[in-house]
This record gives sequence, C-alpha cells and structure tokens, in this order.
Amino acid sequence: MTHRLRRRRRLPAPICQEALQGYGVLTPIFNGQRIIGHGGGIGGGATNWSIYLDTDWVGVILSNYDLQIEPIISKERHAVTDHTAQSSR
Repeated sequence: MTHRLRRRRRLPAPICQEALQGYGVLTPIFNGQRIIGHGGGIGGGATNWSIYLDTDWVGVILSNYDLQIEPIISKERHAVTDHTAQSSR
C-alpha cells in the first residue's frame, strides 16, 4: 500500500492586533505588545486574565454580572500598552 504525503501549507505570519489560539489561551499582539490570556463566562459571571509579556503587567477582570467584558478588556489593554507604544515612537 502506498501512502502519499501531503505537503503542509505554510501559514501567513501574524499581523498586529491579531489573536491566536494556543493551548487554551489567546496570544494576541496589541500595540506591539505580546499578551497571553484567557477568559470565559457563565450565567451571572464573566472573567478574563491577561499577562503582558513585554511590560511585566498582569490584568485580571472578575465580574458577577451577565455583561460583555470586551469593552473593559479593551480599556485595560489601552491603559497598559498605550504609554509604551508612544514612548517607542
């Protein structure tokens, strides 16, 4: 029996502000800063944690309400990364 090997497709390099899934955590690049984190929610709760690898910051969001925490995550990311993005210009 003959098996043909399939040629693996090469994935494009990630672009800035893109999030990648890796072993259960997200690994986005935001304002040029590497972040790893994970979030989730259930009825009556929402959570998120982020580790900012290039700034030595950690962000944790805990909520006991049903709400969309993406705007809160965005504010956190800007608060941590905007000053470093401006100082590197």
